[in-house]
Amino acid sequence: MSQFVAVIDPPEALTTQSVSGTLWSRSSSISCRVHAVNRTPTVNTVVISCLGDVGVAVDRRYQITGVVEGGAADKSGRLRVGDILLRVNGTCTAALEYERIVSLLRSVDGILELKIMASHGSSADTAGDESNEGAVPQANLSPQTGELQPSGTDHKKGLRKLRAVEFDLPSPTSGIQSNGMCVQTSRSHSKITRRAQSIAVDGRPGSTMLRRSFVQLRNWQSDKRFTDTLHCRQQTVQESYCHRSQCQGSIMYPVGAELKSVPGDVRHKEEVVEQAEAFLNEYYESLKKRTDSQSQKKKLEEQQARRMKEVVAQVEMTGTYDMDEKELVFGAKLAWRNSPRCIGRIQWNRLQVFDCRHITTGKEMEAAIRHHIKFATNEGNLRSAMTVFPQRTGKRDDYRIWSPQFFRYAGYKMEDGSVLGDSADVELTERCVELGWNPPKEKGQFDLLPLVVHAANEPPRYFDVSDLLLEVNFKHPDFQWFEELDLKWYSLPAVSNMMLDVGGIQFTAAPFNGWYMGPEIAARNFGDSYRYNLLPVVAERMGLDTSNNASLWKDRAMIELNVAVLHSFKEAQITISDHHSAAESFMQHIEKEMTLRGGCPSDWVWIVPPISGSATPVFHQEMLNYKLKPSFEYQEPAWLAKRLSDKDDPQAAVSRRSSKLTLASAARVVMMSMSMFSPHLMKRAKATVLYATETGKSERYSRDVANLFSHAFAVKVKCMEDFVFSDIEYEQLLLVITSTFGNGDPPDNGESFGRQLYQMRNPPDDSRGRRKVSSGIHLGFTSTDNDNKDDSQPLANVRFSVFGLGSRAYPNFCAFARSVDKLLGELGGERIYENGQGDELCGQEESFRKWVISCYEAACKTFCVDANLKDFSDALATSSKEWQPDRFRVTVRSKGEVEEMNVCKCLSDLHKKTVFPCRLISRTNLQSENSPRATILIQLDTQGESQLAHEPGDHLGIFAQNQPSLVNQLIKKLDGAPHADEPLVIEFKVPVKDHEEWKLFDRLPSCTLRQAFSQYLDITTTPSPQFLAVLASQVSTLLVHSISSVVVLM
Repeated sequence: MSQFVAVIDPPEALTTQSVSGTLWSRSSSISCRVHAVNRTPTVNTVVISCLGDVGVAVDRRYQITGVVEGGAADKSGRLRVGDILLRVNGTCTAALEYERIVSLLRSVDGILELKIMASHGSSADTAGDESNEGAVPQANLSPQTGELQPSGTDHKKGLRKLRAVEFDLPSPTSGIQSNGMCVQTSRSHSKITRRAQSIAVDGRPGSTMLRRSFVQLRNWQSDKRFTDTLHCRQQTVQESYCHRSQCQGSIMYPVGAELKSVPGDVRHKEEVVEQAEAFLNEYYESLKKRTDSQSQKKKLEEQQARRMKEVVAQVEMTGTYDMDEKELVFGAKLAWRNSPRCIGRIQWNRLQVFDCRHITTGKEMEAAIRHHIKFATNEGNLRSAMTVFPQRTGKRDDYRIWSPQFFRYAGYKMEDGSVLGDSADVELTERCVELGWNPPKEKGQFDLLPLVVHAANEPPRYFDVSDLLLEVNFKHPDFQWFEELDLKWYSLPAVSNMMLDVGGIQFTAAPFNGWYMGPEIAARNFGDSYRYNLLPVVAERMGLDTSNNASLWKDRAMIELNVAVLHSFKEAQITISDHHSAAESFMQHIEKEMTLRGGCPSDWVWIVPPISGSATPVFHQEMLNYKLKPSFEYQEPAWLAKRLSDKDDPQAAVSRRSSKLTLASAARVVMMSMSMFSPHLMKRAKATVLYATETGKSERYSRDVANLFSHAFAVKVKCMEDFVFSDIEYEQLLLVITSTFGNGDPPDNGESFGRQLYQMRNPPDDSRGRRKVSSGIHLGFTSTDNDNKDDSQPLANVRFSVFGLGSRAYPNFCAFARSVDKLLGELGGERIYENGQGDELCGQEESFRKWVISCYEAACKTFCVDANLKDFSDALATSSKEWQPDRFRVTVRSKGEVEEMNVCKCLSDLHKKTVFPCRLISRTNLQSENSPRATILIQLDTQGESQLAHEPGDHLGIFAQNQPSLVNQLIKKLDGAPHADEPLVIEFKVPVKDHEEWKLFDRLPSCTLRQAFSQYLDITTTPSPQFLAVLASQVSTLLVHSISSVVVLM
């Protein structure tokens, strides 16, 4: 006898007799008996026994024969009538008896994971974990072996019909006890309730109606199908505004979606914590995907737990919390990625976020917006950017930007009721006039409005942005008369009146921009009858018959407007996209999103372009519209929100007005001071200098770069092995200076960074196991194996440049630097200046100087920094340690002034490496006496120093004293030099304010000339080209002429 538990939903007044007569009426091959009915307010649990031989077979299968209409499984959409149950929580059902299957189902705690063979012949994983984000896998599973088989296999003898099994989790406000499993639901357990999935099979015969939660989306042009699973992630999906009986998909502001945005209208603490938890889960999941190290993932989990505790504590105390800058950048990008009405989202990962939450005044807001416009405009090569101002707190007015975009044209209501200019901006124009703006005497169609900002607890203020305006004057490639229309439009579409809602925090001023799609200007701004209404004007100039719609004069005029817009932008070399290219890129975005996230929220009404809809691929693509957090939200116009706030609290409004009057004079002084210092109050762009080195030269160059770039950037210097690699995608400017060691390998302190960078570009493939990277990392970097490359471009916001140090005497010159440069570019980074390379045999210092100057100039241009290049060049010259007669001097000291130095310590300081004393045991030349080559075998007594333990292939540097005879010979050649045994120090000149001072050159210790030549300086190696150039610069003109004469005579 087999016994299992059935849960009947919805609850009814059932008895054992009534259930016995209905439950198995379709299954005559199995006899059963109902033991008991356990009723609860929401669910009836029925215990049933199966009697007689049930036909045990090797290929037995358990089939679902009913789904409760309106029940949990029906709503989940993951099961349908006829599906075959293959696995329960990873356990194959083929070899299991009823008792074992029922035991598995009854032991479920929270998440039930099933593997099914779908009734249409494909298999599907059904899990209650949000990690199941991809498309449902399509394959059949053999019950005997667990191997994949083609679909359509006939159900063989021994097919087991699992009639009624359900684990139904309740709504967030109720509790349920079923099958001995108790699920208590409260706010603290809401996360479990959200994640667990209800799996149900109907106990009533004939109930086959199914509403699937996973939605299949078809492209009617290509017949390609996607399954959207992302919308099932209940912790991020917001409530839809459509209902069973109505669809609000074409409503601009659906009923229930309006946002009054009254200052002080903040969220409850519980809601903030709930949204913060969901957001942090998504943030840290994104970090975990960047590593396959289990220890690193565990650290991230611990970090997430600590962060969540901080958030909860801060919300409990203040009602809100401060978001980390990296979290803010992640959330801002994700909000764009989640925007269902945007067709240009494929660029979401390239959004540049400016964190301006430190700003407190309207003047500072103006400076930040000006910087945003300069950066985004970029001389016509537009860049996506967002500036985030302080969040809503409830303790002050909101930060708002009144204008819907940075640039808007005025709309004047005329006496006859018509509008001159942009009809959409009539009310904004009136508000600007109320604030004191004076329209031009001769009003026109394209009068630029000022930009109005409102800082917390300050009156609104406006400022002129005409000096930043990049406008396009329109002309047509075929119609000469088109220029006579005097049409123009601004090139930068920067939306400035929407709210960024991320992690439970509301940023009421977060302007962002992309670039225009042609029809946005031509079809909507110019073509709409309630905007500029230019279709009749253009049609008349074209000579079209406007009296008959059948002449399609509107369509023809609109097309020519689009031609003019695209032609003019292209001729002005300003970024714009046509609607066909935009639609094709969006299709690529959908396909990529389905792979990466399992879904792409899309509003078909907005995505399909306003012209030539069916000629674009998006028209034929089914789309699923749902709302994810983070998101952008519509707000009431700022002036209306302010009036609502004053109406709700009139006393506060009076208080604010009175305080402004009494403090007016003080405010003017403050505003004047702010105007003087506002450029310095802006947060500097951040730059990180990374180095990897064996000898210390790369580190010295890096610190020089940091000192120089600190004129305009906030700079930090990090060794590659100390750099937190997960932070790399949040870097703004990354400068890499590295040497190459051995046969093209990275230095020891750069190997970990190089390996992680390589694995980011070539992530391990689970099917082939972890990809092994050889110690010669440069070989892996330059591999042409593209099978497993990551095309998500995680470094899309990173600007970078790389400088490599090396020697052309080696075959793989600067190989590691070149590999890093290549990988950063392939991962989406923007190279601001080409890879610099310094050859120690020829002009390394000069190559570095050229690279750093060009790199600084490119960085200032990229980040719109006004910097004096002459001051930078002067600073570079003074920071250089290159020898010049007027900058270095040798000073004689008395023996009492100089303390005796340890030779090994001095060598360690000189070469940036730890040097140990050793005793020479033997020295043997392994080559024959007649050989021109020498291979020296040296035996050393390391005196037990553990750090000198080495293996074959290691490099060992030996600092031997130069021969006394050679040192004495060199000293005799010096003319006018100090006595060879007098202590000397080297000093160099540095500028200090308005004068110059001599500073000790600390690379060489205080020593005698004999000690320097004997122990610290290499006097046997062939002079480098740089040293020969220095010597040549000191040769007198007479000697040069003499040498030239000798050469001629020879």
